[in-house]
Amino acid sequence: MCDPVTALVVGAAAATVGTGAAIYQGAQAQKAQKKAARRAEAEAAATKAANDRAVNAANQKSPNIGSLFASSSGAASSGIGSTMLTGAQGASVDSSLLGRSTLLGQ
Repeated sequence: MCDPVTALVVGAAAATVGTGAAIYQGAQAQKAQKKAARRAEAEAAATKAANDRAVNAANQKSPNIGSLFASSSGAASSGIGSTMLTGAQGASVDSSLLGRSTLLGQ
């Protein structure tokens, strides 16, 4: 048989190896859990983006063609000189305003 000191040393070594293996397995499990959590977050973000795209596709806005046609017909009846910058009367061609040295000829 073996002496008690050898048995104690062998037992302590086995316990140390067992503890080391448990620590290693715990670290590996923690890494796997973090990886699974990251994967789940990425899948959740992808699912949310797909759902947002589906909702946006279902709720598309379309132009009001009737209103656009009516507004363009009304603008056409007021004449060619009617723009946002000149108004219905067109641009002023007053010769006294031309050639001045102030800003914008005024």
